[in-house]
Amino acid sequence: MIDRRLQNTLSLGISALFLTLSICSCNEASKTLRQEMKEKDWYRLQCEYTARGETVVTFLTEALRSRSSGVRAFAAEALGRIGCREAVPALLRAVGDHKLNVRCAAAIALGRIADPATVHRLCMATRETKAKGRAAACDALGMMGDKAAIPEMKKRLTDKSWEVKLAAARALRKLGDPSAVPILIQWATTESEEVRQEAIFELGEGRARAAVPALMGLLKDPKWNVSELSAQTLGTVGDAEATGSLLNMLKSERIPLRAAAAEALGKIGDPATVSALIEMLADWSPEVRRRSAKALGEIGDAAAGDALADQLEGEGNLSVSVWLAASLYKLGAEKALGYITKEVDNQDGLVRMNAVEALGWLGHEPSIGLLTLHLRDEHSYVRLASVYALANMPEPSSREQLIMALNQFHPDVRRAAFEILHDRYGPKLIDMLRAQP
Repeated sequence: MIDRRLQNTLSLGISALFLTLSICSCNEASKTLRQEMKEKDWYRLQCEYTARGETVVTFLTEALRSRSSGVRAFAAEALGRIGCREAVPALLRAVGDHKLNVRCAAAIALGRIADPATVHRLCMATRETKAKGRAAACDALGMMGDKAAIPEMKKRLTDKSWEVKLAAARALRKLGDPSAVPILIQWATTESEEVRQEAIFELGEGRARAAVPALMGLLKDPKWNVSELSAQTLGTVGDAEATGSLLNMLKSERIPLRAAAAEALGKIGDPATVSALIEMLADWSPEVRRRSAKALGEIGDAAAGDALADQLEGEGNLSVSVWLAASLYKLGAEKALGYITKEVDNQDGLVRMNAVEALGWLGHEPSIGLLTLHLRDEHSYVRLASVYALANMPEPSSREQLIMALNQFHPDVRRAAFEILHDRYGPKLIDMLRAQP
């Protein structure tokens, strides 16, 4: 009897010791992370932890038990970006956290890791009480690409929250299930303005050709921003069936609608629209002229060369001139490139931004040095344009420059570069970051 009591006492003592050590470890991880989060912005710190990869998984798993919901959410996101399956049990527990931000971060992390064993738990999370939590779980299931989630996503299309409905439709698109398309078309034509715009955007992301007739009808919608987005979406879908309707929209009284129609026609790329776009080079709106010039470059018909050159000679807006020159360069006029590179250093920030965007659009690799300099531009919109322009450069130059951008002073540059790299390379990013000096 005494031996059994002693054994029980020892057992309880050992359990208490392990619990104490665990709490100490958790407190230490929490304290360290909390201090780092005060000293560095979220994306710089995410980048650093991603670069460390599996070496910090244990540390981050301990941080998931921190008293701070901010620390827990950060740890969950970092574990998802690292993509280590060892963290799955801890993240599954975090999906049930009492704080919404932690539950959302844990769900997205599981989506990035994409372990098929977590599909059932994430499906359960799509039924939680908070709409943002349900939507995050839907997005996570879409990221995973496991078709076992399709039945649950179809159920969520009737959720009481539009945020969840749209997340479910987005997930079905990523899962390759077309059943959401008719519902999105219905939403795009009958619901509130905000929901209609979200539905139209999703139809574009899914390149849903079945939506083309409905989108053509929406070009005449009384809400001009719905019409504008519909035109842009028709360009994204790229169906020549919409050409006639978009040509009619070029006659609209509204500048955004004429500009959106010109942009969409460029993406569709029908040479039969060149003459109409040449006429738009004389439009009184610089934005319409700018997008028409770019559209002609995208179509790539040499018949537009003389019109572009004539317009460049007399153009009074430098941002428009940049795109006239860019399209001329695409058509084979190599001298036009000098005009663009000259305007990269223009005193006007908007002109600089357009010159940077044009170089990115052209994928002109020798201009990388110029673009890198503008990662430190005084205006955030020029800095971000430089990041996206570098992303359009050929590999490996694009990857190398984006990794360098992670060390730039401005948080917006680091954030954009980090997201592009992570979306493009996923877990491979860890090895790339480790290889940097």
